[in-house]
Amino acid sequence: MVGRGWLISGVIIILAILARSDLQEVQYDNTAAPPRSICSGDLSFTKGYKCEDYDVITEDGYILRLFRFREGRTKKSQIKMKQSVLLQHGLLVDYWDFTFSEMGKYDLPANLNFVYQQTGQKVHYIGHSQGTTMMFAGFNEWRVEERVKSLTMLSPAVFLNHMPFGLVKIVAKAYIGEIAGAFGLRDVNVMIEPFGTMIRAFCAVQGSNCFELIYFILGSGQNCCLNSSTIELWLKVQPQATPIKNLVHWAQGVRKHVFGQYDYGNPATNLEHYGLPEAPSYNLKRIPKDLPLFLIYGGQDWLSIRKDVHILLNILRSYRSVRELYVDYYAHLDFIQGITAKDVVYPDIVSFIQGIP
Repeated sequence: MVGRGWLISGVIIILAILARSDLQEVQYDNTAAPPRSICSGDLSFTKGYKCEDYDVITEDGYILRLFRFREGRTKKSQIKMKQSVLLQHGLLVDYWDFTFSEMGKYDLPANLNFVYQQTGQKVHYIGHSQGTTMMFAGFNEWRVEERVKSLTMLSPAVFLNHMPFGLVKIVAKAYIGEIAGAFGLRDVNVMIEPFGTMIRAFCAVQGSNCFELIYFILGSGQNCCLNSSTIELWLKVQPQATPIKNLVHWAQGVRKHVFGQYDYGNPATNLEHYGLPEAPSYNLKRIPKDLPLFLIYGGQDWLSIRKDVHILLNILRSYRSVRELYVDYYAHLDFIQGITAKDVVYPDIVSFIQGIP
C-alpha cells in the first residue's frame, strides 16, 4: 500500500511539474552561447584539474559547450599527450526541443569532429544511458567509425521491453508526454519551483535518504553506492530539464518495444520526414564489426534492464570485438556516481582502452 501511495504521489508530482514548466516557460535562443561555466575559473570545483571550455556549433545551428581536461594534476601526467576520451552524459542534462535522434545526427558529429580537429585523434567514447542511445542512433546517420576508436557503454539504453512497473512506465503507458505536448508544454523539469525547494528541504532533514527520493522520481533503480554527503553539490547541477519531445520519444520505445526514430503519430508527417508512413527502426547492424565495444550494466537498474541489454548483445553477438561487464548490485546512477565505481568499473574501462592499438 505504501508503494502504491508513492506511485500515485509521483504521478501527481510529474503532472504538476509539467504544468509549472509551461507557466515558467523560458524563451530559448539556440544561437546564443551557453553562459560561462565555473569549469575554467574554479580549481576547487574541478578538484585541482585544469579545465577548458569550448563552444561547438552544430550543423543545424545550435551552440554546444564542451569541457576539456587536457592534463592531470601531477607533472608526470603532463609529459605526453594521451588518448582522447569523450564522456557523454545521459537524460535530464539536455537543452532545447529535439530528441536523441537529433543528438546522434547533429550533436555527436559536431563534438567528435571538433575533438579530432584539436587533437588529430579518434576518440574513445564513453556514454552513459542516453549517451549510449544517441550513439547507437548516430550509426544510422553518419560514419561514426571515422572519428571513434572504441565505445564504452554504461547502462546502455536501447531496448526498453522489460522495464518494471513504476513511475516511468506509467508515464509512458498513460501518454502523459503526448498529452502535455498537445497542451503546448515544451519541457519537463523536476527541479522547477516549488518542487525544487521541496526536494532540497527534504534532503536537508537529518537522517533522510535523499537519493532514495531522487531514484524514485527518476525511476533509476535502488543505487547501492551513492555518497549522501554529495547531495548538496549534486542538486546544484542535476537533474535538469528535458524536452517534452524527447520524453515522448522514450515513451514510444517503452510502448512499442522497438529502437526506432521518433514517431510523429501521423502517416503523412512520418512520410514527410522519413519517406515512410511509419517511423523506421534503427539498424544496429550498421555498427562496424571491428569497432571495439564494451557494454557495462547492472542487476538493479530499472532503466537499462539486464534482459533488454541481452537483446542488444544477441544482435551484436557475432561481433568479435564486443566485451561485457555485469555488476549485479549496481543500479543506473552507480556507474557514474557510485563511490565504488573507481574500483568496480573504471579499472576495466581503462584496461579496455589501453588494450586497443
